[in-house]
Amino acid sequence: MRSLSLRRPVAAIFALLLAGAGSLLLAQEPGVAPGASRKWDFVGYGEVVAVQPARGVLRVLGTDAPHLRGRSAGAIEHFFLNEEPELTLLDRDALVVGVFRTSRVQVEVGDRPGSIRDIMLYGDFELDDSRGVRYLTVGYRAGLYRQIPGYLPPVRTGDVARQRTPLQRIRHAIDQKIMLYVRGDVVVFGQGQDPRADNYNPHFHRRYEPYVVRLPSFYMDETEVTNREYLRFCQATGHPLPPSWQAIGGHYPEGRGDHPVTVASYTDAEAYARWTGKRLPTELEWEMAARGGLSLIVNGDRADPGSIDRTPFLFPIGDEFDADRCNTRESGHGDTIAVSELRDLSPYGIRGMCGNAREWTSSWYQAYPGHRIQRSRASTGRVFRVIRGGSFYQTADYARADHRDYGGFPTLAMDRSAGFRLVRSAD
Repeated sequence: MRSLSLRRPVAAIFALLLAGAGSLLLAQEPGVAPGASRKWDFVGYGEVVAVQPARGVLRVLGTDAPHLRGRSAGAIEHFFLNEEPELTLLDRDALVVGVFRTSRVQVEVGDRPGSIRDIMLYGDFELDDSRGVRYLTVGYRAGLYRQIPGYLPPVRTGDVARQRTPLQRIRHAIDQKIMLYVRGDVVVFGQGQDPRADNYNPHFHRRYEPYVVRLPSFYMDETEVTNREYLRFCQATGHPLPPSWQAIGGHYPEGRGDHPVTVASYTDAEAYARWTGKRLPTELEWEMAARGGLSLIVNGDRADPGSIDRTPFLFPIGDEFDADRCNTRESGHGDTIAVSELRDLSPYGIRGMCGNAREWTSSWYQAYPGHRIQRSRASTGRVFRVIRGGSFYQTADYARADHRDYGGFPTLAMDRSAGFRLVRSAD
């Protein structure tokens, strides 16, 4: 971060969502399977919720969670002031935009001995002038880059660290899920025809700087998290089972172990991500994995001047919907099916993005840059999280790769209406 060309200090208010991966910084590192590598990944602490002149505040929420319980106020203050006083700022597209520097820590002690009720970090931040960043906006994150448990490839030959070509398939060391490589690219997101829709991108046809968004490479789970995998997480961590599972004896419905979990709240999904050391994808990462980046849209045909203006796929499987491949209402299944049975492969080979179960993303539900949502179905800003992908009970329109939905009513912890898959940095 010290190599950034930074603007003068400005200030903002931040709020941490401890259901995210940021809590790992104050917890013991999960075990690493033999032979697994380690990689650098961003660990989020909080998100911008407002901007105020002359001061910035980062609020740490959920401080009674197990990974913070028992730590003294002095130890927490020392960590933020002396060990990690500078936090990296990322925008909504996971690009570095500046730094937040902590100058004062306020720890409020709870009523029970040893409990912490609240933590406030005071400081200022500086923005990266080289990217033309002038303002902060709701959704920017503050956190750190740290080494966390890496991957255990299905097959290891030679020295993996020296391979120039990234592995296209890896097996994660914690939850053992297969993850597929999504190469860094320019993401062409939303649509550019209907400004009344919440997925309208006013810069959709501007395929040049500074209007394009370039995402770094990442790995994404090949399939959605299944009921069996989610139960294993709950058993390993003591995380509460979904109420519908508790009602039938503390287990998922019989015969549905390989079906995607569909009764997870956003808070549940973040807790699972924290356990694995992975994270929920942003909605732009999800969309690029579903419909392909600009290089796939161009398809190598740079001799054709119009190729860069091509519209990306409408569905993860292509421009035409196919009820035999996508598990939506049209398919006639009337329920979820095992994730291994899905044939709706995205351009990167990822399954289940065209139906079966809706999926949480880490992004707040708000208008795309340069657009204001008209006649919004819900409040926008720091209220609801974006949900992507179709489901077995919705029509094909919901399965479009550019379709946006939202969840979090009445709260992000109580809305158990979706499933999820996770991502990891490939750098």
